[in-house]
Amino acid sequence: MGDIEDVQQLIEDYNQKPEDMIRSRLEEICPVLNSLTNHDENTLYARLLMEKIQMTTNPSGWIDERLTELYGFLFYLDNTLELKKSFICQEINKLRDSKIYTHFLYTFPDGTDDYIQIRNEHDRQNIQDFFITAQRKLLTNNTDIMYFRTESDVTKALTPQQVSELNESIEEWIYSFFISSWDHKENILNLTTDQELDNYDYTVGWPS
Repeated sequence: MGDIEDVQQLIEDYNQKPEDMIRSRLEEICPVLNSLTNHDENTLYARLLMEKIQMTTNPSGWIDERLTELYGFLFYLDNTLELKKSFICQEINKLRDSKIYTHFLYTFPDGTDDYIQIRNEHDRQNIQDFFITAQRKLLTNNTDIMYFRTESDVTKALTPQQVSELNESIEEWIYSFFISSWDHKENILNLTTDQELDNYDYTVGWPS
């Protein structure tokens, strides 16, 4: 089987097999692509494969690593301004998420400051579920105290209304990072030269 056929098979395998079966095959992507001699076909198959990776329902760390390698390979292969913009926008998204998935400093009704743990989407969903429970209580005029555990393992007693206010503060904080990422990406897309792109610093201008 030739190099082009190898890449085609990689794409077909990824499309048809579950993650655990194709993981070792994905490790072969970059060497295979690098071995190809026709740059037009190289770019085409790399992009097709990236689309397949991005369509997975459960992306994981090893897929992110492969994407980074493929983007880097495409930089070398097809070093166009638009491709650079696409790569940088992906990096902006990663930076945004790394800033969100840490912790959020909140002033509780008792006047004390403490961090709320938001390490990942699971933590965020737990907070959302807590908020939904509070909303249900508010709808039935239920004022029973709810208990929330902070990052420092302190239990806070909150009314349903206070839980609602807590969630609103978290969502506003998260939204502020999305606004910053949108601003950066819009700026990137409006640049017209490689020099402007190389000089643009997307690591500044984020909420503190």
